[in-house]
Amino acid sequence: MYKLLLLIVLIISLFGCTGINNFSKIDVTATLNDLRTNKNIDASTHIPFVINDRVYEYIKIYTGGGRKQLEKIVSRAYKYFPMIKQTFIQQELPPELVYLPIIESGFTAEAYSPKSASGPWQFMKGTARMYGLHSDWWVDERRSFEKSTEAAAKHLRDLYHWLKDWYLALAAYNAGGGKVIKAIKKYKSRDFWKISNKRWGILRKETSNYVPKFLSVVIICENLDNFGFTNITKEEPMLYDVVEIPDATDLKIIAQCCNSTYEEIKKLNPELKRWATPPRYFNYRLRIPYGTLQTFLQNFNNIAPEDRITFRRHKIKQGESIWSLASKYKVPRKMIIEMNKLKNPSQIRIGDYIIIPISGLDKAKEIDKMLNKEEISHKSVKVNDY
Repeated sequence: MYKLLLLIVLIISLFGCTGINNFSKIDVTATLNDLRTNKNIDASTHIPFVINDRVYEYIKIYTGGGRKQLEKIVSRAYKYFPMIKQTFIQQELPPELVYLPIIESGFTAEAYSPKSASGPWQFMKGTARMYGLHSDWWVDERRSFEKSTEAAAKHLRDLYHWLKDWYLALAAYNAGGGKVIKAIKKYKSRDFWKISNKRWGILRKETSNYVPKFLSVVIICENLDNFGFTNITKEEPMLYDVVEIPDATDLKIIAQCCNSTYEEIKKLNPELKRWATPPRYFNYRLRIPYGTLQTFLQNFNNIAPEDRITFRRHKIKQGESIWSLASKYKVPRKMIIEMNKLKNPSQIRIGDYIIIPISGLDKAKEIDKMLNKEEISHKSVKVNDY
């Protein structure tokens, strides 16, 4: 019994040392009143600020039980803030919008929602295509911080120009413009707080909470010290060099050429879904560790072009085999078998995908021309048959 009591006392003391008890002493009401008096936070931002009960409740959550998680996200966010701020300045957007990925993805490039939204700005595929973000088996540009930030800036700008109100624009970013317009028409109001405060309304709970969440995060992040966020470890801004890769190339080869690691190259290029840069993206712009550009170029250029292995992804059609594909692509059967780790090459099935290794950029371009001709020929046959 005595040992159990000692254990309980030790646990309580450990929790006290972490500062958890100190967090509960933050008086949100007093802090907000002090900020209103000394900093006039209601008028200090480009987006109109309202601190109502819904915003207040989220401030309490983020400064209470959600504090540790918010600290981690904000620490990570400093890695990307300079790039996002510069992009938003170019698009003439309110600077407060840099905090939006906190509630979208937690500033995580690999974030993926149940609704298939992806990346730090949580783009759906349809919206992403509208703003030039490409997605296929090899790459998902929604995960690229630079490309997705530029797309998000344009999307937010377009939503505001359409709806003429930042609360409505933010709601539309979350739910889609059609839903917001439908709510405006049904309730005959352009007041976000009115159209989102309906129990069985058009806007879902997620969208109704989206704006108060955002406002609470901005208030806290603009006044971290006031709310007791003193343990923020600001990550250094992301620095890198950019190289152009002629065609699909194994990331391990690229890592070796700049004396880095496969993991570091993947970390710098989260949009890459596979182990290589994408095929048919000639001169693909790739990020490598800062300061390694000359080392990479020297090592990469020492690899003879015909020795560089590139890739194509092939869908098995009726009548095809490893032997016929080896002949078609002029690649040794053994290379195809090893690349795809095939235990029994004769058991490939129609509809399966396999990776075809190809030596050299010139040969890859010849293969692409052949495949394009086949595709055009196949389409013309279908049209004639019809």
